[in-house]
Amino acid sequence: IMKANFIHVCFVADSSGSMTSSIDDVKGGFKRIIEEQKANTKGECAVSYFDFNFMFKDNYITLKGTNFKITNEAEADRFQVKLVDCYQFFRNVVNTENKKDIVSEIYNRRLDPVIRKQFEENVQDYFKVIGNQELIDWIITISKESKYTLNITFDDQGVFYIDGEIITSPLDAKEFYIDYMDKKKEKLAMAIYKNNILTKIKNAWNRFKAKFAKI
Repeated sequence: IMKANFIHVCFVADSSGSMTSSIDDVKGGFKRIIEEQKANTKGECAVSYFDFNFMFKDNYITLKGTNFKITNEAEADRFQVKLVDCYQFFRNVVNTENKKDIVSEIYNRRLDPVIRKQFEENVQDYFKVIGNQELIDWIITISKESKYTLNITFDDQGVFYIDGEIITSPLDAKEFYIDYMDKKKEKLAMAIYKNNILTKIKNAWNRFKAKFAKI
């Protein structure tokens, strides 16, 4: 999310133990960045923090359980973007408890510790699923439109199951969405119709009572 005069600093820490000898350097770098942002009074700055177990290979860094390879700064930036995508999916589909605005939840440094731990422990599963971004966008849209009431699950192959319906492609998800919204509109129309009928009955009853009250 891009905003003028706004910077988001995302700290992605490695708790695998391989960086133990560099703890002081990491702490120093963390404090330096924070102090730099505090000194800059122009604009706003938000900070978020995630803790993962990274694996260090011969010529790249990866997150255990994923095929994501970080070999340079550009790929590290791309990892951060994917990480936010994973969190969007996680909080809109997987864990929708204590639902808050996702944007503020990520950027206001107030991530619930329990929710963050669940995300960190299963992030490799979300990385596998979000590969098909068009499909994920539809799944998130469906979840939001249902007010998070639909039972949405998925397997290792990226196949989704929504209240018994099998969703394997963006087209499947789109068709499910259209059908769901049509049924939603039908229910709304029926509710309005029933409400109108009830109103007419009440009005007729009131006229009936008023008529006999004059006798």
